[in-house]
Amino acid sequence: MIDLYSLNGESPAPMPFRIMMPSGFTRTDPSTFTDSEIAAAGYVPVEQPEYDESTQALDWNGTEFTVVNIPE
Repeated sequence: MIDLYSLNGESPAPMPFRIMMPSGFTRTDPSTFTDSEIAAAGYVPVEQPEYDESTQALDWNGTEFTVVNIPE
């Protein structure tokens, strides 16, 4: 299950409570959003890769996460 979504390349975050559809109407209650409604509202699902928080960090480039090593 995807827990993070990006809108316009912004940093991924959980789906907001309210999304605006292309028609101008808004939808509320993320538990009822369909994949097609999420896409129509401009949200892109983002998978967060696994990484070791003690030696690595995540970097967001606008389209995907990359894992980078933290310098010693």
